[in-house]
Amino acid sequence: MPWLDDVAATLLMWFPGQEGGNALGDVLTGRQEPGGRMPTTWARRAQLTNTGARAGGQIVQVYLSRPDSAVERPDRWLAGFARVQADPGQPTVVDIELPQRVFAHWSADVGRWECEAGAFEVFVGGDVMSTPLRSTCEVADADVLPTGGR
Repeated sequence: MPWLDDVAATLLMWFPGQEGGNALGDVLTGRQEPGGRMPTTWARRAQLTNTGARAGGQIVQVYLSRPDSAVERPDRWLAGFARVQADPGQPTVVDIELPQRVFAHWSADVGRWECEAGAFEVFVGGDVMSTPLRSTCEVADADVLPTGGR
């Protein structure tokens, strides 16, 4: 999309249905925010500041990863999320608490949830493939969850 820097916004409507024209009109006139999320993203930049001319929202997602895990895990798994709203030009901070349960795995050997000690990678962004914020956190040795989990 070589023209991307020449336009203020890009709107993609796949399979909009019979009310697609009305929905497009509402978005283009500013009556509605284009709040749907697509399975693909073409981000211009990473930010938590509303640079638009009107209020808008975003779902911020937190993923965990443990590449050197002693147990089989997915590459990344969703650990938490929050919807944030911001007025035009407003930067915002979002706090997403990660319960101990998101670090745990079920141990069939002992019949309970356990947390593997060590470093977990933390990824934050709008979706699993767009995570511009990254960090690590440590889980202590004795972290064990009750059978019911939390």
